[in-house]
Amino acid sequence: MSGSRSSDGLSRLCAVIDGCLRPYDEWEKIALTKDKERDLLISLSQVLREIQSWIYEFDRDSTDDDDGFGDENGCLNSHSEDHQCLTMIVANLVGLLAVKSHYVQHLAGNILVVISKFIIASGSSWDKFIGLLCVCFELVLSNSLSYFSAPAMSGAEKLNCDPSDVGALQLRLKSANWSTGAGIVRILRCVMKCLKEETEGGLVEAFMNSLSSCLAYLPWNLLDKIHVLGNIKDQTHSCSDTSLLMVSGETELRIVFLGYLVQLFCSLVEPSGLVEEAACSQNKSVILHTILNLVPKILKCCLAEDCNWSYPQILPYFRHKTLMLLIRISSQVHLDRITLLLWLQLLHEYFQDLLLEPISQPEPTQNDCLEGSPFLLSLCDLEVRYLSFRHLQGQAVFVFLRCSLSLIGLREASESRCKCRMSNSSLMSDIGKFEDCCASRRGFLELHGWLQGHLPSNMFADQKKHVEECIAFAASFIELFIHEDDMLFEVLLLLFSIPSFERRIFKEGLASQGSKDNMLFHVSNLFNPILLFHIFLAELQYDHQVLLDCLISNDTGIRCAEYLLRSLRAVCDSWDLFWELPMEQKVVCQETHKRRKVFVESPNAYEESSSMSMQGGTAPEECKNDHDPGSKCYRLKSLQFAKATTCLLSLKDALKKLHRRNLFPYNPEVLLRRLSRFQELYDDCTQPSCT
Repeated sequence: MSGSRSSDGLSRLCAVIDGCLRPYDEWEKIALTKDKERDLLISLSQVLREIQSWIYEFDRDSTDDDDGFGDENGCLNSHSEDHQCLTMIVANLVGLLAVKSHYVQHLAGNILVVISKFIIASGSSWDKFIGLLCVCFELVLSNSLSYFSAPAMSGAEKLNCDPSDVGALQLRLKSANWSTGAGIVRILRCVMKCLKEETEGGLVEAFMNSLSSCLAYLPWNLLDKIHVLGNIKDQTHSCSDTSLLMVSGETELRIVFLGYLVQLFCSLVEPSGLVEEAACSQNKSVILHTILNLVPKILKCCLAEDCNWSYPQILPYFRHKTLMLLIRISSQVHLDRITLLLWLQLLHEYFQDLLLEPISQPEPTQNDCLEGSPFLLSLCDLEVRYLSFRHLQGQAVFVFLRCSLSLIGLREASESRCKCRMSNSSLMSDIGKFEDCCASRRGFLELHGWLQGHLPSNMFADQKKHVEECIAFAASFIELFIHEDDMLFEVLLLLFSIPSFERRIFKEGLASQGSKDNMLFHVSNLFNPILLFHIFLAELQYDHQVLLDCLISNDTGIRCAEYLLRSLRAVCDSWDLFWELPMEQKVVCQETHKRRKVFVESPNAYEESSSMSMQGGTAPEECKNDHDPGSKCYRLKSLQFAKATTCLLSLKDALKKLHRRNLFPYNPEVLLRRLSRFQELYDDCTQPSCT
């Protein structure tokens, strides 16, 4: 595509937009009447359709055009004209985002998104376009915070924007407000989504370069100004900071701005998202660490108790999005000790009710699947309330565990000399003395404090009671995450980082492990990987097809395979515990929508389950010594062990068949070897001569 043609395209585009807006030269000063709003919407819709038709023409012609994405050696006059045209296009459309009409704002934002596609197709001025959007964002944010009297150029200079561009933008943005900022953030997020469909790496790199510069130089220190102090009804009273005296309408606009901003941040730190694909690791690092440093301010703006948004239904959404942000960024950035401690403090400040709520709660119904977002605007239905709260609770618990276990896993040089490592004292007797002496100890203290609120005080009465409560807690814990596909395997893998006290923990008495104050002993009991694996399979109703679906899924496949590998290794290393674990029958009687077949609660249910069908594997057998309580075969009559074994062997057969036909999406050889080792151990203990 020739440089002259792309220049002609921008000139035509500038002329079309100018013609559309010329009758509304003073639109920024007036409130549109219904008639003017209708006429403006019709004009903007025509502009949108015309640009879309141009994109179609560019795409059609590009198949016969060998010039690629444009001629970078065009004449200087043409380049200068492109520069001016694009500046005016962006200035005019971004200015429309301040109009008091949600329809006009939305349509203007859509036009800018389509223009981004037009620029990609025409091969002209992509860097310039993204840079202008970022400069607009900086100017709007500064203006909304009443921060500048002259444009803040720190970021603009990095984006190669000359003062004349900033002057033209500022002229159109003098009436900008939070709505304008929200619209720009939405546009940037939509453009980012469009780039996921593009194969040209230079486009992504240019976008991330502009955005990282913008985020790095914005006046984020003033973000606290969004935080409204006091009640809106009292805003007529005097206040030392008049910038905090906001009318109710502007409060709503700030809510929208914060919502879009958090959405953008969540998209930027999304696993396998655009930031992950960015060619420049420096841009990736700048974006991730900028967002990481903003976490306390974002939580304060969205969740502080003295923020009276007058829209209580927005709180669950903000809690969901901020927790999602914490989950995603903590999976990509190594959090140091100070950050982990800060996050734990923030969790206690803003999500303490979720952490203290019992994790074992009866479900109102079994129809616990919501389409789309887990939240609805009207939370009047009991089931919707339950699901949204459980979702938030799962998110909060996951972030809490990640922070606590990350602290436990820290191995700083100074910790080797700290008093709690040199002391043999129990947990409770020295909490005050050693509370802050090392990161690992602090992580255990946080975990211990949380567990105290979820365990009965009499669970240490005797060994049987202790085991029962451990199993009940583990079952409730799995149930909390069983329907959260994006967190289920992440949290199960996270728990492998807990130091294992001893594999045969359920075989030994409490006295042999020390006093009830031994923290590591109890944490290892509650989150024992073999116990959790047993309950995980039970929650799936031992349906190997569900496991197969998880392994094939693009979203959960890798993490599910990793979890099965680590769990099978733990099982094979501690086989006795796997088949002797004293599971309660009630653990496997819960309904779950994840299974494919209806589990029939009957004496023949084991044979009726769809998981029983195996061709290559061997179903559990009753051996000749099954009436001898001292024999291993007697213990094999455990229904849970039999079902777990059949499920895993059925999975092995299904994997072999798919792999043999080249129908499995990746090579499952390692998992098959681990399953084969499991079958060998099972075959050894089912021999008729076992005693």
